[in-house]
Amino acid sequence: MYSKTGDFKNAISTAKILLTESQKTKDSIKLLSAYRKLADYSRLSEGLLNAITYYQEHKALNLKFKDSLEIIRDLRFMSSIQYNLDLLHESEATAVEAITIVDALKESEQTLDAKIGLYNHLEIIYNELGNYCNLPKG
Repeated sequence: MYSKTGDFKNAISTAKILLTESQKTKDSIKLLSAYRKLADYSRLSEGLLNAITYYQEHKALNLKFKDSLEIIRDLRFMSSIQYNLDLLHESEATAVEAITIVDALKESEQTLDAKIGLYNHLEIIYNELGNYCNLPKG
């Protein structure tokens, strides 16, 4: 409810309560939800460093569940945040990690969209770095 009205401070507070409760009960599904909410709300409220931390936690849980599409989503957001923080080489490495995962999946509309977005992101990074020949072939 708070996020729909743009009240990310209260949305984050509520998500932290969900995180604490899910940690106590060891409810993995609610834990995934809490980390995703915290990551997304932090990203939207300019808490970019916190968002990266929460995306990393979300990604770690998704590795346990072997949810590749969610891992790719987390990596894409982390790469975008790193770019916005002017961490271009870190952003590149994160995007390449996501591409490696996408390339291992069966092609679908979701994987194709992710791949296009990631290659576009890499192009932006390489243009900014002045490194035009570093784009992966694909």
